[in-house]
Amino acid sequence: MHVSAEMLLLFARGELPIEMLAEIEADHVRELCSECRSEWDAAQAESVPVRPPAAQPAAPHPPLPEPAADDWLVSLADYDERRARLSVQRHELRKAREDLSNLLKLPPKEWRARITSGHSRYRSRAFAELLLAESRSRADSEPELAERLAALVPEVLHWMPPTAEPWPHDLTRRADSLRTAARPKA
Repeated sequence: MHVSAEMLLLFARGELPIEMLAEIEADHVRELCSECRSEWDAAQAESVPVRPPAAQPAAPHPPLPEPAADDWLVSLADYDERRARLSVQRHELRKAREDLSNLLKLPPKEWRARITSGHSRYRSRAFAELLLAESRSRADSEPELAERLAALVPEVLHWMPPTAEPWPHDLTRRADSLRTAARPKA
C-alpha cells in the first residue's frame, strides 16, 4: 500500500493515528524486499530472543535501558495481529473512499437518508474522517456544501457501535467546528 498525500495530511493533522503510518511503512518495506522478509520470518521462527546490537550512547546522554528479551518476542508475536489489524484498516479506508464517492454523486438533500439506510455502508471511523476532509476542502469555495458534509459526521457516529475511545467525541467536535466556520457571518 502506498501512502497518498491525503493520508499524509490526515497524519500530520493528527486525524489518523501515526502508528498506522509506521505500520504501513514497515509492511511496505517488508513487502518490497524479499531478503528483509525472509530474515523477518526466520527471526519469528526462532525460539530464542532476537536482540538488537548494544547501542553506545553519546557522552552526555545517560545510557538507555536495554530492552528485556521478552519485549522482542512480544513484538514478533504481535506482528501478525498488527498486520491483520492494518489489513482491516486498509479495507475500511478503501470502502470509505468508495462510500464517499457514491454519496457525492447524489444530490445533497439525499445524503442523510442514504447514510441512515446504509446498514453496513457509511458506518466507519474512516468514512467520518473522509467526510471531515471533504468538508474542509470545500470550506472556502462551497461553504454551504462544507457545512452539510460536516453535519453528516454525527449521523455516521450515531449508527456505529458505541466505544469508550475518545475519537468519536473528537470527530464530533471537529465537525461542529467546521460547521460553525462554514456558516455565513451575520
